[in-house]
Amino acid sequence: MKTSFMTSNLKVENGLALFSGDLEKCFSEAEKLGFDGIEISIPDPKEVSLSELRSLVNKYDVKVSAIATGGAYIRDGLSFSSPEESNRNAAIRRIKDHLAFASNFQAVVVIGYMKGRIPPGCTKDEAEKQVTDCLKECNEYAAKNGVYIVLEPINRFEEDFHHSILECKDYLDKIQLSNVKMMIDSFHMNIEDADMWNNMRQAKDYIIHVHYSDSNRLAPGMGHFDFPQMTKVLKEIGYKSFISAEILPVPDSHTAARQAIKSMRSYLK
Repeated sequence: MKTSFMTSNLKVENGLALFSGDLEKCFSEAEKLGFDGIEISIPDPKEVSLSELRSLVNKYDVKVSAIATGGAYIRDGLSFSSPEESNRNAAIRRIKDHLAFASNFQAVVVIGYMKGRIPPGCTKDEAEKQVTDCLKECNEYAAKNGVYIVLEPINRFEEDFHHSILECKDYLDKIQLSNVKMMIDSFHMNIEDADMWNNMRQAKDYIIHVHYSDSNRLAPGMGHFDFPQMTKVLKEIGYKSFISAEILPVPDSHTAARQAIKSMRSYLK
């Protein structure tokens, strides 16, 4: 398994990103601390210089593990479940931009908040159909570009769809899209998955990206989540890709990143 952490191309105060708004600093610190990659939250790929990012990857020998898309929902209000067709079409176009961007780095594209919320007056089934229709179009584009979309199960307090690993697995079983898989996040698992380890085993064929975030959203080892057991199960199911720290920059980005890599290395031994 390889290690990475979450950053953002925008300056985000108190967000789940380290060294946000300074990609050069992010790559430099990642290399110094021994991370294999970084995961970048990008609301709109057109706001990032592709050539600059490529040069940073080459300069620091640090990969881009994933492209997170939540900013397109939080900042720009785009979502797959919007009652407005124009908004859904704009969301599809934005995700296609993310997929094209990610294809330059063999990175996965994370879809969590972009699924949106169930609109007033709309049933969950109706809203889910809108999400599925959007994913189908994005899946075709992802397949053409050799990129995977990963759906993130997010806890019920933050989102309306597929909260647990098994709920997401059942949904993926139903829609059967070739390039749509799953990522799992320990923070959300701690809330939604009563039998986390068995759920991971059942969903093993879908899991291609992983977030490590402790029970308090701090670096692994700063809360009460059982990361040694999670790492053991990941090894058991043959997971070989990135484990990415999506954590608060507390007390600061450097200290949080240093704690994360120290803990993650100990779990991987």
